[in-house]
Amino acid sequence: MNRLSIRFITIPIILAAAFLAAPAHAYCPSIGASSHYSNLDCYLDASSFDPITYTSGASMPSDVYLEGESYCINLMCEPGYVLPDPVAMISCDDMGNWGFSAGSTCVELDCTGAPPPATGYEIDTCSGTTAGSTCMVSCTVGYSGSPNPIACHAGQWGAPAGCTPAICEENEYVLNHICTACPAGSANESGDDATGADTACIATLCGENEYVLNHVCTACPAGSTNESGDDATGADTACIATLCGENEYVLNHICTACPAGSTNESGDDATGADTACIATLCGENEYVLNHI
Repeated sequence: MNRLSIRFITIPIILAAAFLAAPAHAYCPSIGASSHYSNLDCYLDASSFDPITYTSGASMPSDVYLEGESYCINLMCEPGYVLPDPVAMISCDDMGNWGFSAGSTCVELDCTGAPPPATGYEIDTCSGTTAGSTCMVSCTVGYSGSPNPIACHAGQWGAPAGCTPAICEENEYVLNHICTACPAGSANESGDDATGADTACIATLCGENEYVLNHVCTACPAGSTNESGDDATGADTACIATLCGENEYVLNHICTACPAGSTNESGDDATGADTACIATLCGENEYVLNHI
């Protein structure tokens, strides 16, 4: 912030009586917030010590200055701006127009150094550190989004925005802060936070009468069985064919008792085609009674 000393304008002796009789009035119009002055002290005449103070947005007097003199202004720039000339002044002439001396315009400060680090963001290339310079920004591992570039304004780098912690979806786990698909044959609930520690998927264990085929628990073929517990993340497994006992045959892949009066040897494979029992034929001097 710069504050300047007052410079008094010499008033012609011929106008001295006029100032004593009726104080002069200066027309000090609003310079506007875009000029980045935080304060302007406008002195009504060269002998006044009571300034009209201008602050951004304030209403200014509308009286037109009648005397042919100029009045000096104390300048203060708003935060983030500075006067190039620390002794620069502005004058308000007898037509109500502002006259700017060299170095009297507030200039935006440059930024010092690179933008400070921010959690979740990677500062990429920057166009410079002068006012208006920009830096490209990306999300670091564990975060996702589409952040906009940040800019240097009033001596400060803008804060990056747009990156949020990456939350893994169903059947994903965290590996080195990256959401990674679960290995085949395993599963995981959604919600793992990629900004945290590594997580893991849980292997799928097959149920009874299931086997592993390409990391998927698959129902055993008809006529075969398997115990529960096969790990779907591992190699393929197999079910065991059901072998029929003595006097049984295969019907629709099920071991079925032979009809009364027929027999069959053991060993028919229930995973295969249907088989049949052999009718018992009575010998000489025998007859059939209740299939015997």
